[in-house]
Amino acid sequence: MLDRERKAAEVLGCVLPDAVTQIKSALGNIGAAVSALVPPEAREKDSATDQKMSILMQSYFMALRTVENLSMLQRLLDRVPLHMVNVDFVGLCRGVCVRAEHPAESKGITLSFSCEKSSYIAAVDADMVERLLLNLLSNAIKFTPRGGSITVKVQLTREQVLLTVSDTGCGISEERLETLFDTCCAERDTPAPAPHGAGVGLTLCRLIAEGHGGRIFLQSKPGGGTQVTASFENRKLADAAVRERGFDYAGGFNRTLLELSDALGIDAFNVKNTD
Repeated sequence: MLDRERKAAEVLGCVLPDAVTQIKSALGNIGAAVSALVPPEAREKDSATDQKMSILMQSYFMALRTVENLSMLQRLLDRVPLHMVNVDFVGLCRGVCVRAEHPAESKGITLSFSCEKSSYIAAVDADMVERLLLNLLSNAIKFTPRGGSITVKVQLTREQVLLTVSDTGCGISEERLETLFDTCCAERDTPAPAPHGAGVGLTLCRLIAEGHGGRIFLQSKPGGGTQVTASFENRKLADAAVRERGFDYAGGFNRTLLELSDALGIDAFNVKNTD
């Protein structure tokens, strides 16, 4: 795994930074132009226009998410230190679930959150934890049929903070489990079964957990759902620094919809949901 990661990092380091910058610039121009040409009020007046714009917005979000994930993958493979601050870990995860609840409902899936404590302060990179949780939720929504459920749970031990996402979806075969967390670096002759993404999300999750002194592990079986648990080192910083939120790569658009874009249906991107 380390050799594959090293080779991937070398390739990404050579070609990705300039490519990401150019693609982000192009996508930004496309997003601004489309929003100007078809403003929300035009979409509200015409359902056909709204539907066409929903398709376009989902595709735009999916492209932006893929580019951002590749950019973040390079950073994590280069082992750039995470920006750790003391945050309310429980509140952070609960907030992500609240924002993802309606998109999940649009697929007929119930999303719930639980933790014995109403809040708990831990030193983490909040943006990275949010990205990890949204990636896990995207996978859970993608592979859980209508009528199913997803449960997010935070558990606390003396040494670790545990974040678990469980679903009642289709599950994963044993042979797929073996390379699931390093699929973006592995050679493969055939694509993953549909629905599938670029194969980056779970690798990002693993690297984010490792960057927090933890790990990620998964339990699943075909037809029996999937449970993914990410562990984080349970610690607080002596200097309780507070950091403003970093650059918003979503460009002002709904970040939750962006991160879940490849798991949702077209209706989730109607003007009433994205305005």
